[in-house]
Amino acid sequence: VLDREISLDAIERVEIVRGAGSVLWGADAFAGVVNIVPKSGQPQAGVEAGLEAGNVDLYGGTLNWARSEHDWDAFLAAAGLRETLDDADSSHYGELVGTLNLGGWLHLSGRWSDFERNYTMNSGTEEIRWSGTREAPVNYLKATASKVHGPSHYSLMGFYQSTDFKLREQLVDGPFERSQRNHVWHAELTWDRRIMSRGLLTLGASWRRTEVDDAILRNDFSTLPLPGGGSFVPLSDQADFTNDLGSLYAQFRYQLWQGEWWAGLRLDDHSEYESTLSYSLGMHQPLGEDFNLKVAYGTAFRSPYSSQLNGNQAFDPESVQTISVQLAWEVDRGHSLELTLYHSDIDDHIAEDPFGGLSQ
Repeated sequence: VLDREISLDAIERVEIVRGAGSVLWGADAFAGVVNIVPKSGQPQAGVEAGLEAGNVDLYGGTLNWARSEHDWDAFLAAAGLRETLDDADSSHYGELVGTLNLGGWLHLSGRWSDFERNYTMNSGTEEIRWSGTREAPVNYLKATASKVHGPSHYSLMGFYQSTDFKLREQLVDGPFERSQRNHVWHAELTWDRRIMSRGLLTLGASWRRTEVDDAILRNDFSTLPLPGGGSFVPLSDQADFTNDLGSLYAQFRYQLWQGEWWAGLRLDDHSEYESTLSYSLGMHQPLGEDFNLKVAYGTAFRSPYSSQLNGNQAFDPESVQTISVQLAWEVDRGHSLELTLYHSDIDDHIAEDPFGGLSQ
C-alpha cells in the first residue's frame, strides 16, 4: 500500500504504456507499464532546496545536488518528512536517490528509503481501540551498460531490490508483530536491430530470483468471544519461499501506412511452476489528420506463491487475456478526446479462503 513512500522531488518524468506489454516487460504487465525515470545531472546542475509544513504537525524538506562534466554527470536527492495524525505517534519518511552516467554507456541508479507509519485502529463498535506501526522501506540498486554498433543496440541490465516489511500492533493482550523481507535479483540482456529501414527487431533473455523470508499468507483477527473475556486473537500464517525465473522473448515492430504494427512472443520458465508462453499483437494507426487508433491484445500468467507454500505445486497458473482499444481525436491544439475500451479475462483463478485456509 502506497503512502508517502515515494518522493516526486527526484523524478524527471513518469512514462505510461497502455495495453498488454507482457512480452517485453514480463507477465505482470498484462494491463500496462509504468516507468519512473529519476533525474540526472543534465541539464539541471547546481543545488536546489525545499521546505514544507502543514497543520497536522507536518514538516519536511528536500535537498537536490546535480553536476555535469564532459564525460559524466551525477545527481543526488535527499528527502525527509515527519507528521502526526490523530492521537498516534509521529510518523517519519526518508529517502536518498542517486544516478551516475559515465561516458554515455554506463548508467547507475539507486534508492534507499526509511519509512514508518504510526496509526490507531478500532473495532466495528469502537469498543476496542489499539495502536499500530507499519514499516515498508525499499532499497534498490540498478546498473545498465549499453552500446550502439551500426543498426544494432545492445543493453545489459541488472538490479537488486529488498523490502523489509514490518507490522506491529499493540493489542489488548500485548504486542503482536509480523515481518516479511523480500529479495529480488534480476539480470537482462537485450538486442535491438533495425531491419528494412522501417522495422525493429528486439530479442532478449532475462533471469530473476525472488526470495521471501516469512511471507505473510494470512493476516487477520478473530473477533469471537474467548474464555477469560478476551475478544481479539491475531491470526497470522507465514513461510519462506524461493522462485527462479528464466525468460526468452522476441518482438518485431514495423512502420506501415504511417502507423506502427507489432507482434511478440515470450517464454517464461519457472523453477516452481509450469512454463508459460505469452504473446502480444497490436497496432497504432493514424486515421486522417485528427484521429488515432490503438489496439493492443496480449496474454500473461500469474502464479500466486501462497499455493506453493501450502504444498500444492501442481496447479495451472492463472491465465490473463487482455484487449485494449483506444480512439483519440485531437480537436485542436491543446484539446483532445479519448475513448478507451478495455476487457480482461482470467482463467484458473485461485481464490484463498482467509478463514478456513482452503483454496479453490
